[in-house]
Amino acid sequence: MTLNEQINEAEKDLKFFTDLLKDIQAIENKTEGNKYAEKKCLEMIANLECFFDRIDYHTQVTYD
Repeated sequence: MTLNEQINEAEKDLKFFTDLLKDIQAIENKTEGNKYAEKKCLEMIANLECFFDRIDYHTQVTYD
């Protein structure tokens, strides 16, 4: 898998998890399962943002 394919897949995943997180947070009566899903979504979003930060840093180092 090339870097561009990885970036495209990560962008799709980021959109999916942010939309899912919004839906979970809109639920009024939270259960343990909803809280767990919210926590996992936040973890996945943090991992994806870290991935994008590393790409941005690598791009800045390469072109500076």
